[in-house]
Amino acid sequence: MGLYLRSSLRAGPFRFNLSQSGIGVSVGVPGFRVGTGPRGNYVRVGARSVSYRATLASQRAGSRNTLTSPAGSRSWHPGSPTTLPGSVAVQEIPTATIEELQGSDPTDFIGQLQTAAQRRSIWPWAATLALLVSLPLLMLPMLVLGPLVYWLYQRDRAAQRVIAFYDFENQPGERFARLIDAAEGVRQSQQNWVITGSGAVVTTMQHKMNSGASAVVQRKPTTVNMDGPRELVTNISVPSFHCGAHTLYLLPDRVLVKHRRSFADLSYQELLVVVNDLRFHEGGSVPRDSQQVGTTWQYVNVRGGPDRRFKNNPQLRIMLYGRINFATRTGLNLKWDCSRPASAHQFTQAISSYEAPPELLRQ
Repeated sequence: MGLYLRSSLRAGPFRFNLSQSGIGVSVGVPGFRVGTGPRGNYVRVGARSVSYRATLASQRAGSRNTLTSPAGSRSWHPGSPTTLPGSVAVQEIPTATIEELQGSDPTDFIGQLQTAAQRRSIWPWAATLALLVSLPLLMLPMLVLGPLVYWLYQRDRAAQRVIAFYDFENQPGERFARLIDAAEGVRQSQQNWVITGSGAVVTTMQHKMNSGASAVVQRKPTTVNMDGPRELVTNISVPSFHCGAHTLYLLPDRVLVKHRRSFADLSYQELLVVVNDLRFHEGGSVPRDSQQVGTTWQYVNVRGGPDRRFKNNPQLRIMLYGRINFATRTGLNLKWDCSRPASAHQFTQAISSYEAPPELLRQ
C-alpha cells in the first residue's frame, strides 16, 4: 500500500491545506470560500477546532529484538462461549484501563482527542425541532431553518475532529511506509480474530473432552483497516487494529489506544509485540490462506486417537495460525490471531523494529 500524503483535509466547513510554507485554512461553501494563509505550524479556528503539524526529522533507524515463542502451542474454540466441554473455566483476558495507560499526565494531543470524542452533537435536536415547527406550516419555515441546521451539523463535525498534518523526510517516511505495508498484509489475511478469554486444560478428562488441546479460548472475528479514529483527520493512512473493546491506531510518532470515548497514547518503545505460531483445532470451515498441519478428533483417548465411546465424534483439522500479542509494562494485554502466520511475523518484525523520532516539532 505504501505511504500516501494528502495535502488537503476537511473538518466540517473548514478546509486545511498543507504547503511548503505552512498550513492554510479556509471556510465556505462551493463557489464562495474565505481563507487565510499559513501563520506558523498551529492553526486555530475559533476555540474548538485545533490543528497541528508534526514534522519528522531524519534519523538513523533503530531496532529492537522480536521475541518468538516456539511453534506448537495449542488452543481450541469449542463453539460455545459459556458451556465448555470438560468443564474448562474460561477467564476473560485482563488488560489495563485507559486511565492506567494514560498515567497521571496525559499529553496535550490526548486531551484534544478526549475533548473531541466527548463533545455531543447539537444538530439532530435542531433538525427535529425544525421539522416539528415546519410540518403544521406546510414546510415553509424549513427554508429558513434548513440552512441553520446544516450550519450546526458542520459546526458539530468540526468540533468533534482534531486535524493532524505529518511531514516526512526520506528515512522516517520509508520506515512508516513499511509499517503500513506490514499491517496491510494482516488486513488481507482471510480471517483475523481477537482472543477475549482463555482457560488452561489441566486434567486428563479435560484433555480427552477438548480434542487433546492444551487450552480453550473464546475469540471473535475482527478486522484491520487504515481509517484511524473518527475523531482524527490526518493526511496519512492509519493502521487500525480492532481488538474487542480496545482499538490500536499506529501513528508515525505514537500508538493510540481507544476504549469507547477515551484515548491513551504510547511510545513505540513502550509497546512490546510478540508473535508465535500456534496449532488451532477447527471444526467446520477453515480459512483458505492457512495451512493444515494435522487432524484430531473432538473426543480423544490418552494416546491421541478417537475415543470410541462417542458415536458422534467428528474429526477436526489442526490449522497453523499466527498469534500477535500486544503488551506494555503498564498492563496492556491484547491477543490477536491471524490465519496467515507469515503476515503476523512480518507485521511483528516491522513494528518491533520501528523507531519513531523522539521529538516532534510543534508550535
